[in-house]
Amino acid sequence: MPQETGGLCQYRANCNSWFIQLSQCLQKYPKFYEAYIYRGKLFNKLKKYREAKSDFEAAVQLHPERQIGYVGQGDCYRSSEDYEAAIQCYNTALKIEQSSSVLLRKAICFLELERYDLALADINRILESDP
Repeated sequence: MPQETGGLCQYRANCNSWFIQLSQCLQKYPKFYEAYIYRGKLFNKLKKYREAKSDFEAAVQLHPERQIGYVGQGDCYRSSEDYEAAIQCYNTALKIEQSSSVLLRKAICFLELERYDLALADINRILESDP
């Protein structure tokens, strides 16, 4: 097993500290939308996709009118290589608000699925909206 460098150990220690703080916050304030978003992002970075999806789902339940919960769900699915589910989440996010970064995420999923025509269509939409 490779040894961790000091920077990686410090990063993991910081992640653990952030996780503990966010979890304590959510115990006290279970409707704190942003805490679910941040903890979900942290879980996703740590490759704990089930936990991340759960936090993003909680965020979506609290505020279905906000885009970021759906984007987070899509990022989890994309990280775990469930590209079809990721595309569905990104499409939901795009119905709320058009975003070049979400279109790019969706295009990446299409590339992974070798659906190049759809990836190109999303990239062209990005270029048309943000030349």
